[in-house]
Amino acid sequence: QAYQQGPDAAQPLTGYVTFYRDGAKAFETAPLDVTSSLDNRLRTMAFRFQFGLESLAPGEYTAQVTILDAQRKKAAFSRAQVMIIP
Repeated sequence: QAYQQGPDAAQPLTGYVTFYRDGAKAFETAPLDVTSSLDNRLRTMAFRFQFGLESLAPGEYTAQVTILDAQRKKAAFSRAQVMIIP
């Protein structure tokens, strides 16, 4: 989930996931645009990425989720280690 602060918080966000292995990009999802927020206090925007695991060989990866706010020219990202097991 992502959220925006401020009066123009209804602007769309774009997100994608990149998988790195041994310092090189192994796979990247197509960009996903989210234009509506959930009905909660923070007005979070839910991102749900779907892709086939056949795109990745078994092993350890660094997964990076990137969220872009084109309107404000900002980006945020989060990284985590993941293991793909056959």
